Amino acid sequence: MRNEIIKIENTLVTNSATKHGLLEKIKNEIKPSEPLLIPYRKGDMWGFCDKDKNIVIPCIYDDTYFFREGLAKVQLNGKYGFINKLGETIIPCIYDDTWGFSEGVTVIKLNGKYGFANKSGKVVVPCTYDSADGVCEGLAMIELNGKHGFINKSGEVTIPCIYDFADYFSEGLAQIELNGKWGFINKSGELAISCIYDYAVDFSEGLAAVALNDKWGFINKVGELVIPCIYDSASNFREGFARVILECIQDGYINKSGEFISKYARNLEKELVKIKLNGKWGFRNKSRELDIPCIFDEVWDFREALASVKLNSKYGFINKSGELVIPCIYDNANHFREGLASVKLNGKDGYISKEGVQYWED
Repeated sequence: MRNEIIKIENTLVTNSATKHGLLEKIKNEIKPSEPLLIPYRKGDMWGFCDKDKNIVIPCIYDDTYFFREGLAKVQLNGKYGFINKLGETIIPCIYDDTWGFSEGVTVIKLNGKYGFANKSGKVVVPCTYDSADGVCEGLAMIELNGKHGFINKSGEVTIPCIYDFADYFSEGLAQIELNGKWGFINKSGELAISCIYDYAVDFSEGLAAVALNDKWGFINKVGELVIPCIYDSASNFREGFARVILECIQDGYINKSGEFISKYARNLEKELVKIKLNGKWGFRNKSRELDIPCIFDEVWDFREALASVKLNSKYGFINKSGELVIPCIYDNANHFREGLASVKLNGKDGYISKEGVQYWED
């Protein structure tokens, strides 16, 4: 679970002056891009520490997660709630599950039903829905009696539960399914793009991938098919390109004009590209020189200047010079985010810094 969810931040000190001094010390010493406090494991219990491993929230929780919008999800006695950056309980640990905060509210689950709570701990929507998703662009998807609709952050139903399926809003539109076909609605609940597609995904960079007769193409926000449905698969546009596959022959990228660019040529735009040689992996730069030799069992893309690598069934990290800066000793490792990476060692989860500092004690 910890490898799937990234976590972070802050504090429980009884003396207010000490607490204030500690917070100021942390703010002054830590880089802005780094998390203020770090989830810390002591045996099987979790709390939070600063970058120097000083515990500032006691390790009393079954699990802790990153702070989002000033609050952190915690688990206690198998139930979930939230604490603030002073370590105070804002939402008691009484729920079967919760989501991270998004736009000031979080999803809560109790007795198999879903509702919403705000950052003051007030339940703004009772747990009455069959499922729910986080707020995105001011609205959240809900499900009731097998049908989907949307509510706002105050809990008012703005789009009634009449759809077979609905996803979150993106760029002002949400894809919906009705009678086995897919289209899009706007935030007023009006049908912006008719339900004529076999499947559709959310809008990204003004275009959405849609499927028709088992082939994929792209539409714009007024429903015009700007790239014909000829591909066997297609992903969303990112930075002006979308990955597509055509009859297992062409596997690469198209731009918004539908022009095809090979996978290899597109990858060369990256600073370093993963390559495989004789069953081993390494990296190559734009000039097609072998920058990092193919000696690893597996490699992943660079994040925050470090890449996770696998060697002899163990995981570690290399820098862009190919130096193994964190040795391959871990059972599993995720990429770095905000200066931390979640790893697993001897069956237990924890976090490490870019310097390899381990934030746990057994």
